[in-house]
Amino acid sequence: MKNLNYLLITIISALTLGQAQAQDPHAGHSPSTESSVKASDGSDRIGNLSDADMTEGVVKKIDLNQGKVTLKHGEIKSHQMPGMTMVFKVGSMEMLKGLQAGDEVKFALDPSMTVTRIEKK
Repeated sequence: MKNLNYLLITIISALTLGQAQAQDPHAGHSPSTESSVKASDGSDRIGNLSDADMTEGVVKKIDLNQGKVTLKHGEIKSHQMPGMTMVFKVGSMEMLKGLQAGDEVKFALDPSMTVTRIEKK
Protein backbone atom coordinates (compact mmCIF):
# COMPACT_ATOMS: atom_id res chain seq x y z
CA MET A 1 0.00 0.00 0.00
CA LYS A 2 2.89 2.38 0.77
CA ASN A 3 4.36 1.76 -2.66
CA LEU A 4 1.03 2.55 -4.31
CA ASN A 5 0.68 5.81 -2.34
CA TYR A 6 4.24 6.78 -3.23
CA LEU A 7 3.59 6.02 -6.91
CA LEU A 8 0.38 8.10 -6.92
CA ILE A 9 2.11 11.05 -5.22
CA THR A 10 4.95 10.87 -7.75
CA ILE A 11 2.56 10.80 -10.71
CA ILE A 12 0.45 13.68 -9.38
CA SER A 13 3.57 15.75 -8.69
CA ALA A 14 4.92 15.13 -12.20
CA LEU A 15 1.60 16.07 -13.80
CA THR A 16 1.32 19.23 -11.72
CA LEU A 17 4.85 20.32 -12.61
CA GLY A 18 4.25 19.65 -16.29
CA GLN A 19 1.05 21.67 -16.21
CA ALA A 20 2.77 24.63 -14.54
CA GLN A 21 5.49 24.65 -17.20
CA ALA A 22 2.91 24.38 -20.00
CA GLN A 23 1.16 27.51 -18.71
CA ASP A 24 4.38 29.55 -19.04
CA PRO A 25 5.89 28.74 -22.44
CA HIS A 26 8.85 31.03 -21.73
CA ALA A 27 9.74 29.49 -18.35
CA GLY A 28 12.97 28.01 -19.68
CA HIS A 29 14.26 31.19 -21.27
CA SER A 30 16.59 33.49 -19.41
CA PRO A 31 15.97 37.17 -20.09
CA SER A 32 18.85 39.57 -20.18
CA THR A 33 19.75 41.56 -17.12
CA GLU A 34 19.43 44.89 -18.94
CA SER A 35 17.26 47.32 -17.08
CA SER A 36 14.30 48.97 -18.73
CA VAL A 37 13.26 52.56 -18.34
CA LYS A 38 9.89 54.25 -18.75
CA ALA A 39 9.52 56.17 -22.00
CA SER A 40 7.43 59.30 -22.31
CA ASP A 41 4.54 57.28 -23.77
CA GLY A 42 4.50 55.10 -20.64
CA SER A 43 5.95 52.00 -22.28
CA ASP A 44 9.07 50.22 -21.08
CA ARG A 45 12.06 50.72 -23.34
CA ILE A 46 15.59 49.48 -23.03
CA GLY A 47 18.02 52.36 -23.21
CA ASN A 48 20.50 52.81 -26.06
CA LEU A 49 19.36 49.98 -28.33
CA SER A 50 21.45 49.45 -31.43
CA ASP A 51 20.49 47.43 -34.49
CA ALA A 52 22.63 44.62 -33.06
CA ASP A 53 20.31 44.45 -30.02
CA MET A 54 17.24 43.95 -32.21
CA THR A 55 15.87 40.72 -33.64
CA GLU A 56 14.59 40.29 -37.17
CA GLY A 57 11.16 38.87 -37.75
CA VAL A 58 8.03 38.78 -39.88
CA VAL A 59 4.62 39.94 -38.67
CA LYS A 60 2.17 37.05 -38.87
CA LYS A 61 -0.83 38.58 -37.09
CA ILE A 62 -1.81 41.72 -35.21
CA ASP A 63 -4.41 41.68 -32.41
CA LEU A 64 -5.39 45.30 -31.76
CA ASN A 65 -7.96 44.30 -29.12
CA GLN A 66 -5.36 42.54 -26.96
CA GLY A 67 -2.35 44.72 -27.84
CA LYS A 68 -0.41 41.73 -29.19
CA VAL A 69 1.59 40.87 -32.27
CA THR A 70 2.48 37.41 -33.59
CA LEU A 71 6.03 37.33 -34.95
CA LYS A 72 8.03 34.65 -36.72
CA HIS A 73 11.47 35.56 -35.44
CA GLY A 74 15.08 34.54 -35.55
CA GLU A 75 17.20 33.81 -32.49
CA ILE A 76 16.64 36.30 -29.66
CA LYS A 77 20.11 36.38 -28.14
CA SER A 78 19.16 38.60 -25.18
CA HIS A 79 16.66 35.94 -24.04
CA GLN A 80 18.65 32.88 -25.17
CA MET A 81 15.71 31.84 -27.34
CA PRO A 82 15.88 30.04 -30.69
CA GLY A 83 13.90 31.21 -33.69
CA MET A 84 10.17 30.38 -33.64
CA THR A 85 6.74 31.92 -34.13
CA MET A 86 5.09 33.34 -31.03
CA VAL A 87 2.75 36.01 -29.68
CA PHE A 88 4.14 39.05 -27.84
CA LYS A 89 2.48 41.86 -25.91
CA VAL A 90 3.47 45.35 -27.04
CA GLY A 91 4.43 48.15 -24.68
CA SER A 92 2.23 50.62 -26.52
CA MET A 93 -0.63 50.29 -28.99
CA GLU A 94 1.10 53.01 -31.05
CA MET A 95 3.72 50.43 -32.04
CA LEU A 96 1.12 48.48 -34.01
CA LYS A 97 0.05 51.42 -36.18
CA GLY A 98 1.15 50.96 -39.76
CA LEU A 99 2.07 47.30 -39.32
CA GLN A 100 0.36 44.49 -41.17
CA ALA A 101 0.81 40.77 -41.67
CA GLY A 102 3.78 40.05 -43.91
CA ASP A 103 5.84 43.08 -42.85
CA GLU A 104 9.51 42.35 -42.21
CA VAL A 105 10.53 44.01 -38.94
CA LYS A 106 13.24 44.43 -36.35
CA PHE A 107 12.14 44.39 -32.72
CA ALA A 108 13.42 44.44 -29.14
CA LEU A 109 12.02 42.90 -25.96
CA ASP A 110 12.26 43.83 -22.30
CA PRO A 111 12.97 41.17 -19.66
CA SER A 112 9.24 40.41 -19.34
CA MET A 113 9.04 39.52 -23.07
CA THR A 114 7.12 42.68 -24.01
CA VAL A 115 7.98 44.34 -27.34
CA THR A 116 9.59 47.67 -26.50
CA ARG A 117 10.53 48.70 -30.02
CA ILE A 118 9.44 47.52 -33.45
CA GLU A 119 10.21 48.98 -36.84
CA LYS A 120 9.76 47.94 -40.44
CA LYS A 121 12.91 46.87 -42.26
